[in-house]
Order: sequence, then structure tokens, then C-alpha cells
Amino acid sequence: MGSERAGGRHGRPPLALPWGLLVVIGFSLASGAWAQDEGAVARRARRTDPRSAGSPLADVHALLTNAWRLDLAGNCLSVMPRRPRPGFVGSVGYIHPVDWPGLFEVEVTCAGAPVQWEPASHTWGPAGMRAEYAGGGLALREAKTITRHDVAACQLIVTRTAAESAGIEVWIRPLLPGAEDLRAEGDTLFGTVAVHLRPSGLSPMDFVKHWALRCPGAEALAEPAGVRRSATLGPGESLTLTVALALRDEPGACLIPIGSMVGLSDPVAANAERENAWYADRVPPFACSDPLITRLYYYRWYLARRNTVDARAGFAGHPYDRPCVFESRSGRASARLSPHALAQQLVDLSWMRVPDVAQDLAWVVLRQGQVLAEASGGRTPDPPDWTPMALWRLMLVHPDPALLAAAYPEACRLVRGWASESHDVDRDGRPEVRGSFAMGLEYLPSFFYFTQPRWDHTQGEEFGRAAGLERPDTQGDFYLSAMACAAMAVALGREAEAREWQSLADRAKSAALEVMWDAGIGFFCPVEPRTHERAPVKEATGFVPFIAGLAGPEHVVATAALSDPNQFGTPFPVPSVSMDCEAFSPSDTWIAGPNASPQRPHMYRRAHNGPSWPQLTSLVADAAACACRLAPGDDTPRMAFAELFRKYTRMHFRGDDPPTPCVVDEYHPLTGEWLGDSMDCFASHYIDLVVRHVAGLQPRADGVLEIWPIDIGLQAFSLQDVPYQGHVISIMWERGGPGLIVTMDGKAVARQPGLSPPITVQMR
Repeated sequence: MGSERAGGRHGRPPLALPWGLLVVIGFSLASGAWAQDEGAVARRARRTDPRSAGSPLADVHALLTNAWRLDLAGNCLSVMPRRPRPGFVGSVGYIHPVDWPGLFEVEVTCAGAPVQWEPASHTWGPAGMRAEYAGGGLALREAKTITRHDVAACQLIVTRTAAESAGIEVWIRPLLPGAEDLRAEGDTLFGTVAVHLRPSGLSPMDFVKHWALRCPGAEALAEPAGVRRSATLGPGESLTLTVALALRDEPGACLIPIGSMVGLSDPVAANAERENAWYADRVPPFACSDPLITRLYYYRWYLARRNTVDARAGFAGHPYDRPCVFESRSGRASARLSPHALAQQLVDLSWMRVPDVAQDLAWVVLRQGQVLAEASGGRTPDPPDWTPMALWRLMLVHPDPALLAAAYPEACRLVRGWASESHDVDRDGRPEVRGSFAMGLEYLPSFFYFTQPRWDHTQGEEFGRAAGLERPDTQGDFYLSAMACAAMAVALGREAEAREWQSLADRAKSAALEVMWDAGIGFFCPVEPRTHERAPVKEATGFVPFIAGLAGPEHVVATAALSDPNQFGTPFPVPSVSMDCEAFSPSDTWIAGPNASPQRPHMYRRAHNGPSWPQLTSLVADAAACACRLAPGDDTPRMAFAELFRKYTRMHFRGDDPPTPCVVDEYHPLTGEWLGDSMDCFASHYIDLVVRHVAGLQPRADGVLEIWPIDIGLQAFSLQDVPYQGHVISIMWERGGPGLIVTMDGKAVARQPGLSPPITVQMR
């Protein structure tokens, strides 16, 4: 299955709004007017088609343009340069990272002397990059891109800036390994490259790709290897070249996609048009009176686009049999399907107007689960996660009988495994987790609370040992997954099975509340499996029971810790453990216990004893929003969610003008320093927070449309054309104006002056 769908544009025409709102906010994004107060922006809102010129959705490429990024990515092919250079020079990925120095480089001589280019400026966007260089009496303008069909193309314009004429020679030299197997035909150089993939968690893959490098009007040479173009330029005269490279299974297959690129007058503009069409087809338009939230909403859709890889388009034998969403395109550990990121990816992707990306990911997840089960003799992975509920959430938005029929038995297999003696050793309804590494949350302090002596990190997995805990986060995941099985069983008409799963979920909830709530510190805590003694450690994972539905109004007091600067209220939230924990460290160091100290820290990258991880931050923000609905009259959780959501939004942005979004996997919670190296890391969720909590669309299985926004202080917002159970929903809000308006299939179905109480509408 290809990564692009046939058939052109999808979905309904844009909704004609009954009142004007929000696209002007998009104008402020494009113009860089970032200092406007929200009220002023809201007052300038007017009636506009959300996909018209100037709106954020009309040109996502322009919206995300900045002057610091250099990386370019297509489907399988990506390049990450270290500095601006003509051509494609830098770390290469082909499905997964490969050890290639680049694709091709550009060398220019002027009057026989090599030109040393000095970068003058560059601008990057999701669809390509433009750069300017100067040197040797010449100026070079470059526009380059990698398309979703994995063609790397650049246009080069060389201009003579000196007062006298000079002869120049431009060489395009391939950087792909295997230069001994080259063939030149006219303006095209052909070769092969051996691809050796060693992705984390997958078997090695070795195969050969053919490549072709073409530059019309140039001469291809096998020795010395490259494509050459010569000219004499007088003062102010220019030479324009367009170069393209493609990798395919056969040499001839490279020529068609290359030919479509080298004839373009502007390859970046052409690719931007194609990419913008993808967003316009799939993304529900959103804008609000906070321009950072609006901009980040579209950046998070770019994460989905960038990290979606159709691996079999590059290698037919790849185990991912459909387009799949990676955690990141950089780093061997994250450039793959990540079991720890799946649930959060799915809930974000479920709001896509055309559900192809989410549904493809779901099918890959189910297939990989079956493969792992077969390879392990049916063993259930450890620990529990909430992927079954994320799959159900996807089907609540986009009903899919075939996916439901396939997902139900796999979800049942997982939950039965987690409920079995291999996980729930003492059969108390609380699966045990042995060690933090299995959770992808290395060095969570609670795993070292019960060591003798306390906080001894040498008694952890890194040193061949692992403590067991019954945890509120994994208990919440277990409960959510059992509830997902019950919901799927009802949808399939299996009422008796649904009652069994509901009974298991009820037992899991009772078992959690029996021992995990610590009223003394007002928090959900892990417990020692045999003694059931609580570890009084406030970890970010302790908020998960609010998402799961384990918590009640009496537990909402826990959210006060989110605003406390001595606990979780850091500038770049949330620390993975409260700052008042003895084992807290804001960077990747362990400094507690008998074998470490601030003077003798134990270094471990990816530690979860203090650094902020967006994956956890998004879960905690989700939890705070859920707490708001448990106690709608209590301002503590609402203010906690509003503050945390705004901080979480801001931590995505660098300090550029306009601010540039880019999320990595790990941050210093006090300074915002990047501690991780996985750029554009899609291991957290944000779109779902906007749709479910800011705009308030609550997925339900009973045919009722429920809208319950949380007031985070926005003057206005508009979320339009959201697909939901066969309908199209739009939600619009303007404080001091029309209030809250909800439309379904283009017709107003509800209106009220405030964001509360919740609105419910029977859909059928």
C-alpha cells in the first residue's frame, strides 16, 4: 500500500460559518506579529473560509518556515546536515538510519580555483529549503527538497558578482557508497548502493538499490565520478542547473520521478503545493486567539506527516507491511515503530479527516503484535499499556468494522495475559512491573525506594537486577485496556463477553483504590507487591489514574502539585518526579543513595528521575483536564490544566522570531535545555488535547455528541470539519460575542453563552 492515496481531494467542502472567526489569527502567524494581546486578535476576527489564502491551513509550509533547521525528509529518504552546504550532505536515513555521508555534494571552480562557499542566509520549511552562499566572486542560490516519492532535487543558480568575466565549472559528485559500480549516459550518472539497516528491535535488513543522478545540460562521467557543467559568466550573468537523484529497485525506474523534478522552475514551491494539499485534505482547521497554540497545532500535524514512513516502498521485505508512524526520523533507537509511543500517536491521528494514517498504523500494530506473540510463544509484553483503548478511541471517531473485528481478539489476548499469573503473580488484580526499563521510563525513583539501602541505583536493571512494583500508571493502563475490550465486545454484539471484561475492569479499579491512594500526601503511589507498602514518591506517572477513570472527586487534590514550584510547577513541565523527592535530578544523572551523590553522579541518558519528557507531560495535561470534569466547580484542576497546557505549548518553541516549534524527547525542567537528540519526536500527544479538552469534543459510544470545553482563558477558538461517527462537527467560541456554537453537518445544533455546562446532542 502506498503512502499517498489515489483519488485527489477528500472530504466535505469547507463549512460556511454563521459568524466570523479566527482566520485573521492566521494572518498574524504569517506576518510574525507575535506580541499582540489575545483580545486584540479576537476583535479582529472576521468571516473567512478556513482554507482561504492567509489562513494557517492554506500554507502550512509557510506557517512553519524558519531560519535554523536544515533537515529534509521524504518518505524513506531523509538527510540531516550539520551546517548549510550546497547539495545533500549529512546523516542519511533510508527507512532507518544508514551510514552514508550524504547523497551528493556541489563543487564549483571559478577561473580554475575552488570556491569556498560562505553561507549568507537560509530558510527552511517542511517542503524544502532555500539558501544563499557567496565566495570567489560568485553568488549561489539554492532551492532543494526531498519529495514524498523520495526524489532529492535542488535548483542551483550561480551568478557572477565580480566586475570581470570568468569561466566556471560546476561538479555534482555522488556521496553514496559503491562508487566502483558507475555508468554514465548523457546527463545522467547511474550506480548502485548496498543498504544495511540495523534498526533497534528489528532483524537486520540488507538489500541493494539502484540510483540515478541527473542534471539536464550537463555531462555525466563515471571517472572522475560526477556530473559536470561548464560556462563563462560575465558580470551579473547567471547559470541555472537543476539536479535530482532517486533510488529505486531498477535503474530505469529512477528516470520518471527524476524527469518530473528537473523540469520544474521551482522544486520547493512545487513540493510545497503538494504538501499543503495533503494538510488541506486531512487536517481539521483550527485557530485560536493564542497564536502559539494555533501554530503548534499545525506543527503537530507536521510531526505526523514527517514521521509516517511507507517502508515497503523502499524495501519490499520490510516487516512493516503498511505505512507506519515512527517515533522520530533521527536516531537508531527512535527511527522505528515505538511500542511506548503508539497509544499517544493513535489518539492524535484519530482526528484526521481522512483516517488513512491512523488506520494503517493500527493494522501495523496488530500485525506486529501477532508477530511478537508468535515469536515469544504467546508471551504477553510487559508492562500493560493502553494501546487497546487508543484503538477503540480511533474507532469511536472513525467506525471501522474490519478493524474492530481484528482489534478485539488481539486486545483480549493482551489483557488476558496481563491478568494472568505471569504478570499478576499474587492474583490481587494488580499486574506487577519488574523494572523501569521495560516501561521505557528508565530510573523512575520508586523502583529504588525499597532497595536496601534506599535509593541504591546499583540494584537496578543497568546492573542486572530489577525490583518489582504494582504501579498506578500501569494499573490505569490495565483498567483502560479491559474497558476497551468491554466496549469492543458490546460493539460486536458479544454481551456476555462484555460483562466479563467489565467485571475484570471493575476489579482492577477496586484493587487500585484499595492500596495506591496515599491520603497523607494526596497522591497515587506505587506499592511493593508483597507487603503492599506504598512508596511515597510523587512521580508524573501518578496522574495516569485520572485519565483512566480510576480517580474520583476526592482525588482531585493531587492536581495542586502541578502548580507548586517545589513539586511539578517548573518552567518546562513536568519533571518526571516531584522536585521534593530525594532522588530528583533535573538532568540525566542519579545523585541519591549510597553509591552516588552530586559530587559523584551516575550518568545515564534517558533518565526519568527529574528531566521533563513531553510524553509524560502530555499525559499529565490530559490527566489534569480529566480532573476538571470530576470536580467542575473546583478551580484548582482547571487552573492547573490551563497553566500546564500553556507551558507545554511554549516548551515546543525555540526563542526565534517568529518562534519556531520543534519537539525533542527530553528537556531540562528548569532551563528548557534539550537533553534528548530525537528531533520532531512523536512520542507525546497534543492534537487530542486541543480537540477533546480545549474545544471539548468527547468521544462516546452511545450516539450522543458531547461538547465540554475547558476554559483556559482563550478569547476565541474555532475547530472545524472534525469527522465524528459519520458526521462533521464544528465548534466555535468567542468570549463576549456569540459564545459557544456547535454545528453538525453544517447545521447549528447548540449554542450557549459560556463554555459550560456541557452540551449534549442526540445524533441518532
